[in-house]
Amino acid sequence: LHDAPPPDWRHPFRDMPFLATARDGSPRHLLISALPMFDTAAEVFVGVRATAEDLTRRRSDEERLSKLSMAVEQNPTAVVITDRNGVIEYVNQSFVVTTGYLSEEVLGRTPAILKSGHMPRSIYCDMWKALTAGQQWRGELYNRKKSGEGYWEYTVISPILDKKNVITHFVAVKENVTERKKFEEERLRQGNEDAVTGLPNRVLALDRLEQTLVRIQRTGSAGALLMIDLDQFKRVNDVLGHIAADTILREAGGRLTAAVRPEDTVARLGGNEFCVIAGDCNAGDVEGMTRRILREFGTPFSAAGHEIFVTPSVGVTVFPDDGRVPSDLMRNADTAVYRVKEMGGNAVQFFTPDMNQRANERARLEAGLHHALDRGELQMYYQPMIDIASGQVTGAEALMRWNSAEFGHIPPDRFIPLAETSGLIVRLGSWALKTACLQAAEWRDTLGPNFRMAVNVSPRQIRQREFAELVLRTIEDTGILPHNIEIEITENLLMDSKVPSGHLNRLRSVGVSLSIDDFGTGYSSLSYLKRFPVDTLKIDRSFMSDLAGRGTDAALVETIISMAQCLKLQVVAEGVETHAQLEALKTLQCNFAQGFLFSGPVPASAFLETLPKGTTPLNRT
Repeated sequence: LHDAPPPDWRHPFRDMPFLATARDGSPRHLLISALPMFDTAAEVFVGVRATAEDLTRRRSDEERLSKLSMAVEQNPTAVVITDRNGVIEYVNQSFVVTTGYLSEEVLGRTPAILKSGHMPRSIYCDMWKALTAGQQWRGELYNRKKSGEGYWEYTVISPILDKKNVITHFVAVKENVTERKKFEEERLRQGNEDAVTGLPNRVLALDRLEQTLVRIQRTGSAGALLMIDLDQFKRVNDVLGHIAADTILREAGGRLTAAVRPEDTVARLGGNEFCVIAGDCNAGDVEGMTRRILREFGTPFSAAGHEIFVTPSVGVTVFPDDGRVPSDLMRNADTAVYRVKEMGGNAVQFFTPDMNQRANERARLEAGLHHALDRGELQMYYQPMIDIASGQVTGAEALMRWNSAEFGHIPPDRFIPLAETSGLIVRLGSWALKTACLQAAEWRDTLGPNFRMAVNVSPRQIRQREFAELVLRTIEDTGILPHNIEIEITENLLMDSKVPSGHLNRLRSVGVSLSIDDFGTGYSSLSYLKRFPVDTLKIDRSFMSDLAGRGTDAALVETIISMAQCLKLQVVAEGVETHAQLEALKTLQCNFAQGFLFSGPVPASAFLETLPKGTTPLNRT
């Protein structure tokens, strides 16, 4: 025996540890108990009876377990041990630091307290299936700390088996990989995002297109790929430089995004080329989308202190009719864009034959409309407005008509939107304003100095910087007074933040009136009326049908008239066709009426002759 003082064998002792050396030289940890033996007759110590227990293996196991415990406790990764039912029996300090839960808060509970709710349920089902089969599971989980903060962790869970290969526990080792995930997401974003516009780039666009094709194949629906090329964009680069060009590209991306649905993908393919990927849509959806795109590009861009008009050439291909693989669809859309360029740009071309036929027809109409004014095919018609109380003709609404030598009579609801999207409305609107003002000046001698001519004006016209100057110059050139002219705008235009109210305020200050056409069919709001110096509300003809029956329409008309009276506004009822409607309007104290009961829109030459009996010119005083 060594490393211990010699025992006094004459006294008994129990469980005294000794470090001994075996015959082979290896150390042995012993636990010795001894009982002295005496000669009872002579009372002489004769020996000792001793037992020794070899604790070498136990000491070795304890040292190994202590090292393992220290390693687990001080491990930088979180460690969780549960029983076979998933109840937590042990967590180390790293788990406490990572999750914010103290060990006593989680012992006896399950790891489900960390669930964020963002992981698919199938992941946990697959995990439990593997573990109960005695297999190891590895994967990334998005969990939530005690504070509510989310974090990513890479988790390895292993089953612990006893000698009979029965699962007794599970041990999970969890590494916080949140920063790595953020880095990977940023790298992925940079690899899939256009640096100038922030939109998806060509790589991500093709991936989205493939995903959309797979989805519509599964659902049996349809989709469309729109290719948008900005016309003559090289000129912008050459004249204003790359910084201004990048500014326009960013705004172009924003305008395209505003023109499509939230679920559609807008991407920049490179240079001045963009695309839109739209799934689960029909022909009407696509045509509406293209109209909105052309409308968005109808206003000038602002860059480097300049206002620049940049127009789009839009090529459209529909899938699966036109193709089922991205390369075919990209080629189809490119072909359609090329055809638009051949026609001069700022238009839409469909690759699909039947849609292309409609687009071609629209292109022919637009081409015809370009020449309609020069060919004398456009004409102004006039519909009288009647003072309900006195029966006098107070004014007229000027309405444009198109009788094409090639297409015949084209209704306004067909060619006016075409003029709007193509930009022709500015030129046609100027002509209409001048023609109507000249006619009003001519009729003043017959209908009195207070006769008022109402002229419809589009949002694109009002957005023109020189709009107010144009109106005032036209009034001066035609010899009428400002109060003889009324500018009509639609109710929805009130919501257009791009329409400067300054134009109309300036016109109102010199005596030009402002009326809201088709009131009640848009987004009626008193807050919008406050933006503009409104004088008159024109109730849409759709409210007239049930007016005499005192139904819902009557209640709505009465509400509009009451509101207008409170705001000191005049009211014109459009679409009046019967005497019963007129009497109902008179009872509701509506100011003016307009409709086929008096006269439909007619040429200027027939206006005075078709005035209804019982109506009289305005008092000349």
